[in-house]
Amino acid sequence: MFEYRDKVAVITGAGSGFGREFARIAQARGMHLVLADVQEDALRATEAEMREAGAQVFAHRVDVSDAASMDAFAEAALARFGAPHLLFNNAGVGAGGLVWESTLTDWNWVLGVNLWGVIHGIRTFVPAMVEASRSQPGYRGHVVNTASMAGLLNPPNMGVYNVSKEAVISLSESLYHDLDLIGAPIGASVLCPYFVPTGIMDAERNRPIPVGALTRSQQVGRENSRKAVTSGKVSAEDVGRMTFEAIDEGRFYIYSHPHALGNLEARMSGMLNTGRPPDPFAERRTCGMRSGSVSSPATEKHHEQALLLRRFPGRRLAGRRQLLIHGRRGHRLCQPVRSPELSHGSGRRGAFHLWRPDRQWLAHLLAHDAPHVRCVSARDGQQRLARRGEHLLDQARAPGGRHPGAPHHA
Repeated sequence: MFEYRDKVAVITGAGSGFGREFARIAQARGMHLVLADVQEDALRATEAEMREAGAQVFAHRVDVSDAASMDAFAEAALARFGAPHLLFNNAGVGAGGLVWESTLTDWNWVLGVNLWGVIHGIRTFVPAMVEASRSQPGYRGHVVNTASMAGLLNPPNMGVYNVSKEAVISLSESLYHDLDLIGAPIGASVLCPYFVPTGIMDAERNRPIPVGALTRSQQVGRENSRKAVTSGKVSAEDVGRMTFEAIDEGRFYIYSHPHALGNLEARMSGMLNTGRPPDPFAERRTCGMRSGSVSSPATEKHHEQALLLRRFPGRRLAGRRQLLIHGRRGHRLCQPVRSPELSHGSGRRGAFHLWRPDRQWLAHLLAHDAPHVRCVSARDGQQRLARRGEHLLDQARAPGGRHPGAPHHA
């Protein structure tokens, strides 16, 4: 068990989500708190809550992506409380879209916060922790870096975010080995949450350079991420508790949804056996989602309306594309959401969801490629769904027919 009372915890991203829950648990265990966040009002709200609960608090507005800002923050924090015992490099932001549509501004912002924020946290605080371990008998420390399951699975339409989080996992593993190499009594963990309701979807308001017009893929990525995050069954409070349990146990990998690890096993199998990346969500489609989420065919609200466009690897079918209709239980051939524009004339292999709330995608597909699309059942016993899909296609192909998703006109 880690000894918490009268020890010091440094927490970035403390204004909301995991950071605020880390602060609450640390306060309840008698720790002094060093809090940082780029959003002033959220930071002050956490600070006020912790002070009212009786904690000693040092709170400072910090842009973790800025080296000078983090240097000044660390210098002030170390002067106030000395070397920390817990360091939570937790600040994070999200962005989606096709990887080639991410701008330099997107890359700089996401990598600046998600990756450089962790680098700066390690760079500015861990040397003091190592020194304290040599000069203070009985000193113990622990570093927790917040990554994501996205960094382990690399789902499509999330490239810039995936890169930042996989880099954090690599950085955390390197930190773990380096601390072990020198024999320091300092542990390390990497937190890999799945979809959990936090404030990450509101991070755009703190973006230093406002985003311009979003591409279609970025709009879809933002909306699907928002729906997936807000529908999560596991709370930030749950993740906070799991994280402190991992600290007590000296555990490195922290998973908010352990039952989702089949997807990670599939990825490792792809690396070692098949030679290509698998569907990141094939093993478990309902992880952290309530019924009604549009982020998984297995949880589609009306039990049967996920449409999949797929070009089958190894079976070109004379270039014909198949529109597969999926039932409540989903199908192993599914891939996460991508825009159908990618399939038109691209020659790419892969699968493309068209969710019922975004049926204008089906309209786009049919408008460009209706003669080459047919509907088949995804598995035995789903012929009724296939017939429904064919009916939609017939409507779209008919002269003057209205594409699914097109607006009604009085």
